[in-house]
Amino acid sequence: MVSEAPLTEAKPEAEAILNELRLMGPNTDRGNLLKRVQGIDKGDKETIGAIVAWIEQKVAENEKVIATLQKEVETQMEEKRRAGEYVKPEAPTQPGWENPELRKALRNMRDTKELALWYRYAPEIFQNEQLTETIMQGVWVEVRKSDEFDSGFKEEMRIKKRQYVMYSADLTMGFDPNATKKLHRTRATELDNLRKLANEELTKFGPELYFEYYNGGEDTDGGRHENIGKRYQELIAAHNASLPANSPDRVIEVTLDGRARYEVRYNAGMSMYDQVS
Repeated sequence: MVSEAPLTEAKPEAEAILNELRLMGPNTDRGNLLKRVQGIDKGDKETIGAIVAWIEQKVAENEKVIATLQKEVETQMEEKRRAGEYVKPEAPTQPGWENPELRKALRNMRDTKELALWYRYAPEIFQNEQLTETIMQGVWVEVRKSDEFDSGFKEEMRIKKRQYVMYSADLTMGFDPNATKKLHRTRATELDNLRKLANEELTKFGPELYFEYYNGGEDTDGGRHENIGKRYQELIAAHNASLPANSPDRVIEVTLDGRARYEVRYNAGMSMYDQVS
């Protein structure tokens, strides 16, 4: 922890920067302050160490505040659930066929004959993502093997099918697919790493325990859970920080506790996957 007293051996400029950091408010010129920090002599280990220590202290304090608020929200939601006052959030709108017989017919397709006719005489039909996603994966494998379809079409259909399956997987891990679609544009590698970690946790513990300890912790059997929720929020914060305040690509994530994520997102994701797998 950094003492509030000025550093006895630090340069006056370093003392001034630290004092400004301690008193930083909404009217602080952060740009100018950052330039001054960047201008510190790289060899001045004491000054740099003091500033880093101050930043680490503030990060730790903020994490404690966030953890406390998160716990309060979860406690309030649990109390409402027990009192019968909890209103379950609506699941994200998922595609569905109004005509179940049409969906059944598409699911029962086993070759590429109909697709070849559509491709030749009515290619616009493939812009209906619901149709391309409902057709069984095995049929699209046959499309890729066939010489009746050009390479551009094959790649476009492959991407559409893969994206839908990925979005259904995001829901089963507690993520909003509308958010991950935006996150992929600026944080693709970090998002893929988070997906991998979340999938490992979900596979290891199963959905019930995964969502119960979505924000980390140790279960009654001594299992250690990664804080998936925190990592997800950090990814969103980094994404939003790279965009203007009024950008439509910013992510706004609703607050859900572990139980709500399980009841709403996991079940919706499984329903989506059932439609296209």
